[in-house]
Amino acid sequence: MKAAATRVLLSFWLTAIAVTTCYAQGPCDVITKAEAEAVVGVRLQPPELSPKKTLCRYEEPGYGVDASKKKQVTIGIWRMPAPDPQAINNRRQSIRQDRSLLPVVDKEVQDVGDAAIWVWAGGYFGALYAFKGGTLEVAVKISGIPEATALAAAKKFAARAVGGAGKTSYVYAEPEIPIHPAVYNVPGILSPLYLGTFDLIGDDEMTRNYVMSLVQAFNGNCSQVPEIFAVMDYGFYYERKALKGTLQGAMRDDFDKGFAQAAEAMRRSHPHILQEGRDDALVFLAFQGRKDQCLTPPVKRLYDNIARLALQRRSLPPDVDDDYHFMEMMSPATQKKNGFDPKTARASPAQQQLMRVKKACLAFTKGAAFPEQMEGFCRCHVDAAVQAKLPKSDLELLEGHFTQETLTELSKRNAAYDKRKNACYQ
Repeated sequence: MKAAATRVLLSFWLTAIAVTTCYAQGPCDVITKAEAEAVVGVRLQPPELSPKKTLCRYEEPGYGVDASKKKQVTIGIWRMPAPDPQAINNRRQSIRQDRSLLPVVDKEVQDVGDAAIWVWAGGYFGALYAFKGGTLEVAVKISGIPEATALAAAKKFAARAVGGAGKTSYVYAEPEIPIHPAVYNVPGILSPLYLGTFDLIGDDEMTRNYVMSLVQAFNGNCSQVPEIFAVMDYGFYYERKALKGTLQGAMRDDFDKGFAQAAEAMRRSHPHILQEGRDDALVFLAFQGRKDQCLTPPVKRLYDNIARLALQRRSLPPDVDDDYHFMEMMSPATQKKNGFDPKTARASPAQQQLMRVKKACLAFTKGAAFPEQMEGFCRCHVDAAVQAKLPKSDLELLEGHFTQETLTELSKRNAAYDKRKNACYQ
């Protein structure tokens, strides 16, 4: 229960942009413990300040452990180094992306800062996001009390944090149409791809096929996605490795023809290449493009992020064959169309074990300076175990004791694993 509650809280704190910790006042200076207790009507634990000093939490004893303990007051304050006109749109999209607490209702709030969004989730959890001057975002979370009371208190605290209810002259970007599960086939991949939150995007053959089908549809209907060679290395990893000479020769003579040959190679080896990616690309272009200009800012952002993802993962083979995770990212309508029931479907025991190995690796690398690199590092370790055909007993050792001593021991016993594992450090 504690782990589930922690995932919910972390999910709701998802931010779509990098921020710095430069602010005029600390979050625990905005709301006192006595004020927080007066709002939720119970005694709360002492304030908990996050390591970066951007979040301050007041929680009911037992919160996150006992399901009946739902009361808390939390405030976050972030200042960006430069004005970001897309900050509100990014937040709107992250709200649509988050499905950890259902049902979710959100609405615009007019009298706090330049703009504000109120979210009420799960029937007990409220979140107010307020923005000012292009550089300031404040989030106030209050749970366990009626919505009207929570909203009134959140508005009071948010206005205090942004320096009053008045507006500045800064103009944020026009609202964009969010990626909503009711419209797209696979919003669970398209949304984090659009936001650039790549740690939420798995790395398996189904996901790569989906991204490549996006790219194929985009390139056939709009300007070309950048870093196309990196995208090919990412999406056509095995095909490009196997047919490297042929494809490179085709690229020199005719790039479009070479790309088509790579796509055909993938269709032969993966006959069920996903229609979902093509459909989502066309919907995205219809919503975010214009008749007189295909490459609008939202389209360019998605294009650029596809290239960034490919550059990060181009030299890594896909991680775990995890069709369950991919199907889980689909919209409910698409899940039904494909005969997938998330309540009964499960990854295979072998896939589950590999995912546990990756989880153990991520725990081993927790606290590293570059977490996105650790994601790749652990994907590489999982692939090394698969390619070296480590026996089940060795995988159990990795998932239970992912330490340097274990890695050294397995390397001594298995030369193939040692060779593949060492490539992860390069």
